Amino acid sequence: MSSRLFQEIRERRGLAYSVYSYRSAYEGAGSLAIYAGTAPGRVHEVLDLVHHEIDHMLASGIDARELELAKGHLKGTMALSLEDSAARMSRIGRSQLVHGEVDTFDEVIAHIDAVTLDDVARVIQAVLGNERVLAVVGPFEERDFAASRVA
Repeated sequence: MSSRLFQEIRERRGLAYSVYSYRSAYEGAGSLAIYAGTAPGRVHEVLDLVHHEIDHMLASGIDARELELAKGHLKGTMALSLEDSAARMSRIGRSQLVHGEVDTFDEVIAHIDAVTLDDVARVIQAVLGNERVLAVVGPFEERDFAASRVA
C-alpha cells in the first residue's frame, strides 16, 4: 500500500529514492517518524512537502475509502504473518508485554473492524498535532535549517 508521502514525493515529483513513515511504540510513549532519502539540494523542497502533508492530514483527516483500505491492509498483513513463526511469536510476546494478554486472530480482526473515522481523527490530532522534531544527516550546517518549521 503506497503512502501519501511516497506518492507525492517519489512517484509524482521524483524528489527522493526512498520515503516512508514508521512508528515506535512503547508503554506510555512512542514516536512517528518520517524518513526521506534525497539529494542535499532537494532537502528543503522535500521537507516542505512533508510538512504540507502533515498539515493536510491534521486539517482533513482521511476519508471512508482510505480507512477501509487501511483496515484491509492490516487484516491481510496480519493473516500473512500467521505463516511466519517468528512474526507470530513476536506478536504474541508484544501483546503479552503491552496488554498482559493475547487476543485471538478473530479478536484482533474485530478490533480493527471497530475503528471509526472519529477514532482515526482523534489519533491524528494526538499524534500529528504535537511538536515536530527534525534530524538531518548530510553536508549541512545547523543554520541551513534555522528557518525550518518543526513545531
